[in-house]
Amino acid sequence: MLIAGAGRTEITPPIGIAHAGWGAATHQRAEGVDMPFYATVLYVTDGELELAIVDLDIGVLTNFDDAAIRSEVSSTAGIKRENLRLSATHTHSGPVNRLSWLDEGMELVGPYWDSLPERVATAVNAARHSAKPAHVGVGTGSSSINVNRRPALDNGTLFTGRNWEGTVDQEVGVVAINDTDGNPIATLLNFACHP
Repeated sequence: MLIAGAGRTEITPPIGIAHAGWGAATHQRAEGVDMPFYATVLYVTDGELELAIVDLDIGVLTNFDDAAIRSEVSSTAGIKRENLRLSATHTHSGPVNRLSWLDEGMELVGPYWDSLPERVATAVNAARHSAKPAHVGVGTGSSSINVNRRPALDNGTLFTGRNWEGTVDQEVGVVAINDTDGNPIATLLNFACHP
């Protein structure tokens, strides 16, 4: 039988940290908090194999920080490193990584990233401890809000923009995980769209 649990912990970076931003941004530092950032975890097991799916509200995850998170989760939650799936939501409202070209707010970057492994492990442990027997349902839908972002010049050179005629994947994949009483534990979505 499938056993599943969900956990979440806040990972909002401090105000003043170097900000990932976007092309039109006119600032380098985060100036406030509009909404909190989270590490969200789905833990699943069949009683023998344990897996954790971890989504982080950050822009990008480097190999260095990926390895640090895997190491901490493995040592504190007992889940094998190879049984962790880590991903970034790719928010442009989050902090830069350690390799940034920015000048302002970089003094907060290292300490922020150094704090993530323990916070992610906290969310994984919360998910693991909340686990209960579960059922899975799968479905698909569609959405037309995405657009191909690779138009080409006449010479074939690609650039970032809007290619209204380009190929896009409009399928939305959904996996619902509910407890045995039908109460939701977690919902996984898959949709090809740049946030």
